[in-house]
Amino acid sequence: MFHVTTLTSGIGAGTFWATGTQTGTFAFTPDDPAQPSFAGHFTTWFGDNNNLQNGSETSTFSLRGTGSDGSTLIFHDVMHASVSASGVVNTFDKPSCG
Repeated sequence: MFHVTTLTSGIGAGTFWATGTQTGTFAFTPDDPAQPSFAGHFTTWFGDNNNLQNGSETSTFSLRGTGSDGSTLIFHDVMHASVSASGVVNTFDKPSCG
């Protein structure tokens, strides 16, 4: 899913929003056959908000898989970046496993 809104006139002209979500499945087979293969699902999302003064972008990614040996793979990531009207930049990226 992908959606964009842009205001082109009047109050708020130049304001822009975008968002998108994608889900799917994955399969991973390692080069080393002694290691487990994994299969599972993922979801990713992003949001983008901008106007003539400020902007921000955020995204998330989540993955969950099951190994051929019964193990579980869980990964999540959140990324954010913003710029204020005065040019101050704030960013972070928070990956986690577990």
